[in-house]
Amino acid sequence: MAHSKLSFPVQAAVDCELCEGHIKVDWNSRTCPANLCEKCKVVHVSRTHEMESRDGHKKHQDQGNQEDRTVRNDPQLLTSPNIGALQLKDRTVKNVPLYPPTPLDVKVIKTFTAGVRGTVTEMRAISSTKVWCSHKGDTLMMLYDINGQHIHSLSLDFKIQGFVINNIGNFIVCDLSNYSIKQVTADGYVSTLCSTSPWKPWGICLNHKQQPVVCIGESLVVYSSDCQTKLQEFKHDQHGKPLFVWPHIVAMNGETSYCVADPRGYKVVTIDVEGRLRWTYSGEPGQKRFKPYNICCDSFMHVLVAETYHNKVHLLDEEGKFIMYITDNDSIQHPLGLVVSDDGYLWIGEDHVLKKVHVIKYLKHI
Repeated sequence: MAHSKLSFPVQAAVDCELCEGHIKVDWNSRTCPANLCEKCKVVHVSRTHEMESRDGHKKHQDQGNQEDRTVRNDPQLLTSPNIGALQLKDRTVKNVPLYPPTPLDVKVIKTFTAGVRGTVTEMRAISSTKVWCSHKGDTLMMLYDINGQHIHSLSLDFKIQGFVINNIGNFIVCDLSNYSIKQVTADGYVSTLCSTSPWKPWGICLNHKQQPVVCIGESLVVYSSDCQTKLQEFKHDQHGKPLFVWPHIVAMNGETSYCVADPRGYKVVTIDVEGRLRWTYSGEPGQKRFKPYNICCDSFMHVLVAETYHNKVHLLDEEGKFIMYITDNDSIQHPLGLVVSDDGYLWIGEDHVLKKVHVIKYLKHI
């Protein structure tokens, strides 16, 4: 993500963006539009984030572990209401918070009943108001809008486990019937990209290079964009220990990490793009039988985990630290399908006979 450099003349009167009241700015960020006092500069600096003094003579850079990210999920940053425009490679997204907003404003915006056969276990957003839904092991995918209006369906001749949608609008689907990865165009044309035999393909995501990343057997496999070449396979950590028992669902977090739900290992496992173990999460202290069945990430690199049979969705920061439960009661039965839409709303599909889909606001300032 590219950020334009901001500069101000020394004589300009600029207030610190994180402090309340008029606090003199001592530092300008060289990598994002942040103008900060001495105290807030220390909080804001990320591991690759360089700050420049207002007179241009002093510099500060955190010397911690060098990772490609711009802002920490620091609790002190989670209260900032600052809004700006972020420059992406091919478009500008306006009115996006410059700092992660406070994840303390949970509210159900919409609830509707999906018409999928079985329960709502697989979900992918194509916009802020439209989501594709399916049931694991079924052959039908259905597109719904936020009001529960059925828009379109795709009926396939194989059992769907997981699917993603690439940047040209084609579905990349895990085929449980034939142990393969298939491509499905918007008009329903199906082609086989590769075989995963003798293993079933489970979860799938696309990395920032549009390469499929697939849970297969006890491994996480990265394919070339056309699935003709196996580029990487992650099975053991940097110390030779197994990473996974059953990697079930995978999500890309930013451009640097893969987050994997491993229900038989009773944990979430996060590795970097080279396969090095970053962290694991096994639920809150004292919790028994933490079984994560789905996982997704938002644009602030939060990790959302569906603990289906305890009726909980955990919200973690990018380092795997627990922030809060999005839901932890019986108001949502067996949350399983998870996806965050373009506008930052969380869609939850129930693994329950009622087949409900809930649209939830969980971040302030969105």
